[in-house]
Parts: sequence; C-alpha cells; structure tokens
Amino acid sequence: MKEKKKLKPIHIIVDVIFFSIIGIMVFCFTWNVIDIKSGYKYPLFGQRSSVIVSPSMATVNDANKDYVTEDMKQIQKYDVVTTKQYKSFDDIEIYDIATYFSGSKDLICHRVVKKYVDEETGKQYVIFRGDANNIDDAPVSYELIRGKVVKITPKVGHVVAFIQSPYLFIAIFGTLFFVFLGTFIATYKKNNKEPEKVEEVPAEEQAPEEVPQEEAPAEQPEQPEQENKEEIPDDKKE
Repeated sequence: MKEKKKLKPIHIIVDVIFFSIIGIMVFCFTWNVIDIKSGYKYPLFGQRSSVIVSPSMATVNDANKDYVTEDMKQIQKYDVVTTKQYKSFDDIEIYDIATYFSGSKDLICHRVVKKYVDEETGKQYVIFRGDANNIDDAPVSYELIRGKVVKITPKVGHVVAFIQSPYLFIAIFGTLFFVFLGTFIATYKKNNKEPEKVEEVPAEEQAPEEVPQEEAPAEQPEQPEQENKEEIPDDKKE
C-alpha cells in the first residue's frame, strides 16, 4: 500500500485562509439577501453599508440653503454610507442624514427636516428631503427608518454593489466548481493510471545466452634440457 503524501504546512495555511475568506463572503451575501427580503430589518452587527445610486444628496438646492450649511456633509453618487439604528424616536435629530425603507426594495438616504407625532393615532412620523430636491418626501413612520448615517466612504460603491449582488455568489461558486472539478479529474487520472506494459519477447526470438568460455591456461616457457653428465668414479680418474 502506498503511503499518502502529507500536505506541507504552507499549503494547509493557504487552504484555511482561502476557504475562510470564501466562507465569510458567502455568509455576508446570505445575510444581505435575508436583510433585503425582510425590508432591511436585520443589519449585520447593528450596522449597514449602502451604496448611494442617486445624486439627490450631492448638491444643495437653493430652497434648502437656509438650513444646509457648508459644514454639513454632502453625499455623492457611488459613495457608501454606513448607518446605525436609532434606539428610539427621541434620538432622531433635525438635519440628521438617515435612511428609510421606501416600501419597495430600496432604501432612501435623505436629510431629516421635521418630525412629529400624530395626535389622533399617536404614530410617530419623520419628514425627509434630499439636499438637491426642492420638495419634501412623503411622511415616513418611525418603524420604516433604518438608521442614521455615521460614516461616508467615497467612491467605493462599485465594489460594495458587486459584493452585495448575486454576481459575487455566481463567481464564488463558479470558481469553486472548476477548482474541485480540476482536482477531481487530476486525482482520478492519477489513481487510474495504467502501469507501463513490458512486452514479452517470444522464446524463439530471444537471443541465445552466451556461455562464457573457460580461458586456456597460459603456456609456460620451455626450460632448456640439462645435459646428463655421468659421474666418473674417483678410482678411474687420472
């Protein structure tokens, strides 16, 4: 059995970071969908970021110059406003910039110009007007007000709009689909790779094995023959 290769720590860290980011983005997108469907009743952690898509707060109409001073912030198209929910009707102050639910799928971001309580019904109402408009909006009940603008971030609306749109959801799951598909195909090919075939050569086609020949012993040089000399006895010597 082959041992599985262990992932390197750096690979594990990268995977954890990647999937954590994907998880956070999916969570935020899902929460945003729930918030929109509910009529913007459930801001994440009590705050909400919204993209301004209208120039109704970008300039000051002459009819509003009596109360819109130069030190008051103007909001340009594609700015992002962060709002925080009011705790009570009494917390709303004249000339606050706030958002309210229009009854359709949109939030309206305008300036508070008046608030009052209906004497007959006891209901609380707020009247808004865009700085660039010359007429008031229709009275808005306190229940439809979604928060006071506490922060304005300029010119990042395109990014936030993409994050809050279904296109992000499609992009995330499209990317994950192709990543997992590629990984699956690569793993499948690796696990089902056929072993290399070794062709067997028929016996009759195989070359005969060479039998090593024994080496002949080395010839030793011939030694010269020694002449046999007869020994002469001493008594025969002269």
